[in-house]
Amino acid sequence: MPTRVPASFLGKRRSKFGAVPTEVDGHKFDSKIEARRYGELKILQMAKQITDLQVHPRWPLHVIKRDGDAEVIGHYEADFSYRTRSGFLVVEDVKSDPTKTPLYKRNRSHMAAQYGIQITEIG
Repeated sequence: MPTRVPASFLGKRRSKFGAVPTEVDGHKFDSKIEARRYGELKILQMAKQITDLQVHPRWPLHVIKRDGDAEVIGHYEADFSYRTRSGFLVVEDVKSDPTKTPLYKRNRSHMAAQYGIQITEIG
């Protein structure tokens, strides 16, 4: 009987929720759903409904120390950001699974508090 080799030994990363990593236009997406959303946003940008489409934009997350200095404690990486025709910034996170990790919830709250950005969840 052949021995099954774990995917981790073969250099393959297994997704926590079973999502299939997908690459489109040189961008690596965590799931097919995220890649499909990228295609939708590209069409909206070509139709001039949105502008400034960014894939995996990052924001530093800060805390204010007791001495008043800001310290970077991590980063939040969204799936997409873009601007509507009226100039409003939209930050999206594609959720292929309804489960939201505690880290995601904390980062979502931190983005709202620090930048005034409400994350739009697509799923």
